[in-house]
Amino acid sequence: MSGGGRTVSRYHMQSHDYDYYPVSWTAPDGRRFEKGYYDEEGNYYRNVFVPGTTLLLSCTYCGNQMLYSCKEGELPCCSNCGAQFQIDIMDRQPEAREDSAASVRRSAKIAVVLLIIFMAMTFGSCALFVMVGTAITIFGDSPSRTVTTETASRKNSVYVEEIGRTCYLDGEDWYDSETKCWFWFNDEETPYQWQYWYEDISSDYGDYGWMEYSSDEDTWYVEVQDGQWVVLPEIYDTSSLWHFTDEYTDPFAEE
Repeated sequence: MSGGGRTVSRYHMQSHDYDYYPVSWTAPDGRRFEKGYYDEEGNYYRNVFVPGTTLLLSCTYCGNQMLYSCKEGELPCCSNCGAQFQIDIMDRQPEAREDSAASVRRSAKIAVVLLIIFMAMTFGSCALFVMVGTAITIFGDSPSRTVTTETASRKNSVYVEEIGRTCYLDGEDWYDSETKCWFWFNDEETPYQWQYWYEDISSDYGDYGWMEYSSDEDTWYVEVQDGQWVVLPEIYDTSSLWHFTDEYTDPFAEE
C-alpha cells in the first residue's frame, strides 16, 4: 500500500486499524492526507500511543519526529525541544485469537481420542492399536514422518562495486569494516531484498534495526518492530551509507 509515492505502514490494534503516512500527499480525487495516522473510518491522528509497540510521534511545537517505544503509564517528551507529545488516541495491541479452523481440528482430534479410549475399554487392546494407527493416518500426525530442507550456501565473499572492495562473511552475514555495515540477501520474503545493519544506526532499535533502501523512492527504511518498517528518521546522517544499485543481485548464483 502506498500514498504519494511513499510506503504506508499499517498497524492492527484493538480499537482501530491505522495507516501511517510518512509524508503529506493529495489523492487523485483531490482529497488531502496529512502526515500521520488515519483509522479505517478516515479519522486523522497526529500521534497514536499503543503500549508495547514502537511508533513514530510528531511534536506539535517544533515538528520533530522521533521513534518511541510506548510503555504503559509513560508520557513521552520531544527529544528536540523537551515538550510533551500530544497524544490523540491511546489504543491496545489486539488480543491473540485462535484460528477457528485450528480449533475445530483440535476438537475433532480430542473427540476421536475419547472415542478410541471408550472403544478400547470395550473391545480390548488390539482394537486400540488399530484405531490409533487409523487416527494418525487421518490427521497426518505420524511421529515417524520427517521433513528435510535444503539451504543455499552463501558465497564466502561478495564484491561490492558501489564501495569498490570485497566483503567477506562474518558469521551468517557479510561485513564491511570501513562502514561498519553487515548485510545479507533476504530470500525469505518476496520480492528478495538486500538488508543492511549499520552499527551506528541499527543498534538504536534493539532486537530490530535492519534497513532497506528503496531505489524507487530514494529513501532508507528501518524495521522498528516485527514486520513494521518506517522511513528512517531525518535525525540520521545517510550521506555515508551505501547500498547495492541492483537491489536483486543474487549472491547464491554461480559465478
